[in-house]
Amino acid sequence: ADAGRTAAVADGLPTELHLNWTIELPPLEPAWPNQPQLQFDVGYQPIVAGGRMFVASSANDSVTAIDLKTGREIWKFFAEGPIRFAPVASDGKVFFSCDDGHLYCLQASSGKLIWKFRGAPMDRKIIGNRRVISAWPARGAPVIKDGTVYFAASIWPFMGTFIYAVDANSGKIVWKNSGTGSLYLLQPHDSFAFGGVTPQGYLAISGDSLIVPNGRSAPACFDAATGEFKYFHLGENKRRGNYAVAVSQNYFFNTRTVYDTATGDSSFSLPTSDLPILADATVYCGGSQLSAYDLKTSAVKTERDRKGRNIARLSLNRKWEVDGAYRLWLKAGNRLYGSQTGKIAAFELDVQTGKPTLVWEKDFPGEVCSMIAADDCLVVSTVEGTIHCFSAESVAQPVTYKKTVAKSSSVQNPAQKSDQESVQQLISQFDITQGYCLAFGLNDGHQLAELARQTELQIVGVDADAKKVSQIRTQLDALSLYGQRISIFVNDPVQFNVSPYLASMIISEKLGDSGIGQGVPFVRRVFHALRPYGGIAVFNTTDEQHDQLEAAILKAKLPKAEVSRSGKMTILKRVGALPGSGDWTHQYADVANTAVSKDRLVKAPLGILWFGGSTNETILPRHGHGPSEQVIGGRLFIEGVDSMRAMDVYTGRILWETPLPGIGKYYNNTSHQPGANSLGSNYATTDDGVYIAYGNKGLRLDPETGKILAEFRLPADESSQAPEWGYIGVWKNLLIVGSSPIKEEGKKPGEFTQDGTTSKRIVVMDRYSGKVLWKKDAELGFRHNAIVLG
Repeated sequence: ADAGRTAAVADGLPTELHLNWTIELPPLEPAWPNQPQLQFDVGYQPIVAGGRMFVASSANDSVTAIDLKTGREIWKFFAEGPIRFAPVASDGKVFFSCDDGHLYCLQASSGKLIWKFRGAPMDRKIIGNRRVISAWPARGAPVIKDGTVYFAASIWPFMGTFIYAVDANSGKIVWKNSGTGSLYLLQPHDSFAFGGVTPQGYLAISGDSLIVPNGRSAPACFDAATGEFKYFHLGENKRRGNYAVAVSQNYFFNTRTVYDTATGDSSFSLPTSDLPILADATVYCGGSQLSAYDLKTSAVKTERDRKGRNIARLSLNRKWEVDGAYRLWLKAGNRLYGSQTGKIAAFELDVQTGKPTLVWEKDFPGEVCSMIAADDCLVVSTVEGTIHCFSAESVAQPVTYKKTVAKSSSVQNPAQKSDQESVQQLISQFDITQGYCLAFGLNDGHQLAELARQTELQIVGVDADAKKVSQIRTQLDALSLYGQRISIFVNDPVQFNVSPYLASMIISEKLGDSGIGQGVPFVRRVFHALRPYGGIAVFNTTDEQHDQLEAAILKAKLPKAEVSRSGKMTILKRVGALPGSGDWTHQYADVANTAVSKDRLVKAPLGILWFGGSTNETILPRHGHGPSEQVIGGRLFIEGVDSMRAMDVYTGRILWETPLPGIGKYYNNTSHQPGANSLGSNYATTDDGVYIAYGNKGLRLDPETGKILAEFRLPADESSQAPEWGYIGVWKNLLIVGSSPIKEEGKKPGEFTQDGTTSKRIVVMDRYSGKVLWKKDAELGFRHNAIVLG
């Protein structure tokens, strides 16, 4: 509602509200799907100003203006990355931050760009949450007050974080704070270390305090006038924090915690983790019950905690509490508005007691994620992607606007037959249908749309012509392909500063606009972006262009580059591994337990190559200390709770996930056990097999597909049964197995105090056929992590 995020407005809504229109938009994919404290982009968060509703989208990287009375679209503006937070509006302008690292200012009436300010220190692109975005995404969502817009860029302290105050009219810097990315401060578990502010959430202002949410960590505070850093109590507020804050004069609220704005001290918890409503010195809370607290009579007392520290304890007096399991979203006039599953409701506040009374309740489809009041309208947004507008006007038939995304394969693409044939040739000849594709130099976007229609590639186009790019974006958006499937950047392709090793394929719709005329700089930029292990660039060239490209490639001295000619196509391929790179195939680097990588490329300073993009729900918890990740052939292998997963180590894309019930059983706990550091790893990798000790059998998985290629059994032991597998290692063509791990019985039947750190015998097999070559029993036992080969 305002700069304090209080969710309260003075003007009331009509007593009777009727549905006027509904817009059906594509559901959004959150950046962090498994982080409850970071669900800032789970659904659309509209705002209203001047009779227009403004809706930002991370699905198609746009802000859309909609007539509030009719639901009709007025204009749409495309940015160069996902827009994950609600915009703000003031004085006929709309402001929003974007994952491309910029703050935008648009004219509210037309959508025309007034100015654009880059919060990132440079224009460098990486893969973040599966999209090509700035290495310093602007996820400190803007707040505006007294003609100044505040926002923040970067979520990685070690790469620098940047908090700004910008003049709303000119876009010029009022102040900048870039000094909080490396603070020596108290961390959780009461230890000091270097860390920093990680802006991720909706900034808020109260008085001279700018509150900056830090995702899952506690918020930080800056002086709104000067940008001076005030406090960031990370260590004292372990596990506290989310993306949203609400600010009153003396206190701010984040998750269920109440903080003293002046000091950042926290001691009082609200009964719900939902953001409260702040109005008239009262805190309104929903949840299992409705309640209200009085800020006027609040008091702070100093007490000593169990460690002997002086702690400020806040006491809030509860005004009332009534039954009613609703989430409260806003206060308009003298009414509270809330929701529960399948319903929305309004509560009238008694003038004398302040207690709420349910005055109306409506059936409502979907899970509410936003509710706002403006211009006598109630606007309700859902996780499913719908936006509903209610007003006093009763219409015979509410209008529904459908803007959902169709499946790519069903898109009717206006591509010419030549484009369709060109794409079919690419697919049939190179069989690259997944991963990232770069397109340097665009024509009309039809070939990109056809490539999206026939493959699962995520396509990134680059062209220097802003007008052309604008037209292609609009066309692709009409085909429901823009954003998550195809995104386009305005840039000279040769200057496009994208992270290395990203592209499985690089093409061009219009070679003349690709930068090919720049020769060596062009081929270096193309090769820089190609993925090792077979990334290809394919260009339709004349004989003269081919000769020029081949000469430039030779002159550039690109390592492991292979250039060839096929018909009218010039093909540049990055063959094999990066020169100087190394593998990590066992728990401690290799079967010799050296814990030493042979990689000569990894050296300081380090930066982010990619982050996010896959669920972590199936990954083992860190406190269980499961087996280390392993890397070979450009693939990253990770053990899960009930599965094995392979990812593209260069982009973070999941290649496959094979269900293996119980595989991570021993490591699936949070008891700070030694885990694989004691037990040893239960898998090892080679370029042609992932070998897994899986109960009483061994498995060999295909590293490319995850399919089970072979199953091995150990020779029967004294019990005449197939023994359990303990240790596993690979050396050349041999598979080394620890057979019959020794376990100590626990206090309860079937419970073990140790999970088999030692095996009774060593068995050596041919790793392809499973034929046993030799075996040896131990006098006492073979400790798994002490078995060394070479």
